[in-house]
Amino acid sequence: MEQKLWTLSVAGVLALVAGCGGGGGTLPQPVEVSSNITTNTTWSPNPAIDCDYLVTANREIEVRAALTIQAGTKVCFGANSGLKVMETGSLNAVGSAANRIVFTGTTASRGFWKGLAFRSNNPVNELSFAEVSFAGSNDSFCCDYFVSVNDIQAAVIVGSNATSTATLKLSNSLIASSANYGLYVFGNGRLTVFSTNAFSDNTKAPVALPIIEAGKLDSGSNYSGAGLVANAVNAVQVNRISRSATNVNQTLRKLNVPYAMFLGDPNTEQEYDGALTLEPGVRMEFESNTGIKIMPTGSLNAVGTAAEPIVFTGRVAAKGFWKGLAFRSNNPSNRLERVTVEYAGNDDSFCCDYFVSVNDIRAAILVGANGVTNATLALVNSTVRESDNYGVYQFSGGNTITASGNTYQNNDLGNQPPTLP
Repeated sequence: MEQKLWTLSVAGVLALVAGCGGGGGTLPQPVEVSSNITTNTTWSPNPAIDCDYLVTANREIEVRAALTIQAGTKVCFGANSGLKVMETGSLNAVGSAANRIVFTGTTASRGFWKGLAFRSNNPVNELSFAEVSFAGSNDSFCCDYFVSVNDIQAAVIVGSNATSTATLKLSNSLIASSANYGLYVFGNGRLTVFSTNAFSDNTKAPVALPIIEAGKLDSGSNYSGAGLVANAVNAVQVNRISRSATNVNQTLRKLNVPYAMFLGDPNTEQEYDGALTLEPGVRMEFESNTGIKIMPTGSLNAVGTAAEPIVFTGRVAAKGFWKGLAFRSNNPSNRLERVTVEYAGNDDSFCCDYFVSVNDIRAAILVGANGVTNATLALVNSTVRESDNYGVYQFSGGNTITASGNTYQNNDLGNQPPTLP
């Protein structure tokens, strides 16, 4: 990324917080915000004071109309407060390099306030040249911000467990010092623009989003906190989503952190119906007992280079830590070239037709299955190693692997066919 865009360090964020509590005597005071926004509203900077707007503590302000925040405005939040952009509302906060918009807490402490939550799909929802700091309170937004039994807290949230789609444009912005995630995108959340952002000093992953949104992430953003303060989790968290939503064609770019595949969601499989392409240098680290299954309408094309191979590995470097890659499609785009697949072949086999006779089949790479007779894969100049079972397994009955120039190392059961080049 162009680091020159980010001259503000976390120490600089601390300085920005200093005046959020308001002044004494006859000094001008921030505009206090304590009730929902139900008419179109514009917030503007006041050069006479440091903190322009103060959101009352312990309040979730529902934005039910259009809220526009002008460049240079600073919004300070009391403890456990936040802004929730409802289905009828919108939030447009577009600053500039010289006049950023700041959302921060009245106290410079991780998780001091809740954050910004977007539930609307209004195309004007945008954060550009904005800074969101000290949010991600453990007191989550009410009432449908959870996955399974776990509440979700983040500095910026897009979507929810509601059925309606939520959207956000996010560019040239900093999300820092969250006590939980930096940015969290639910399954119904969509990033319509994502460019040149930075994430620093966040307690969980800088970004968590469903696999169908992973292609929105750009290589120009700083996910590691490089040059700022590192995040506690040095990876982007990619979450599983139902197969019915996966007919999405996308390209995943090389980031300055790995993709943490299904982090915190072990013992699962992601079925994928669309065309999934990986750029050279992509690194995917899989949670335990997880894997990707390319379905009959889908494809996986991962072509690296000698200088930038693509890596599929486990979050832990242990034999059989994750399941592997399973191909059920005959799409000619199915190709693994200059990739490494390692630490897969978990004893928990893919569901539900990966067996021969009474024996489950487990491998780092599976092509075909029982009842699948035309799956295909090109495997070229790649390394498959440290599988707890087979390295590569091709089911009989018309499934094909075109292989050349590969290296197979320390796979417990070898390959099927055993002479695979």
